[in-house]
Amino acid sequence: MRRTHCAIDLFCTEGSQKAWNHKKFPKDWGWGTHTDQVRIHQLSGAHFSVFNNPYVQDFAKLL
Repeated sequence: MRRTHCAIDLFCTEGSQKAWNHKKFPKDWGWGTHTDQVRIHQLSGAHFSVFNNPYVQDFAKLL
């Protein structure tokens, strides 16, 4: 498997971590196998609500 030479930004919500039973996955959800730098960003809201007010502003700032 080839590794990338750039960072991966992982955006996740508390709800998505609970839904995917985050305890089964590493903190970076396995993306660390593809790069040396995974930046994890915790978002407010739920998986789809991050694209709606009031959460979308926080998401846009991170992008």
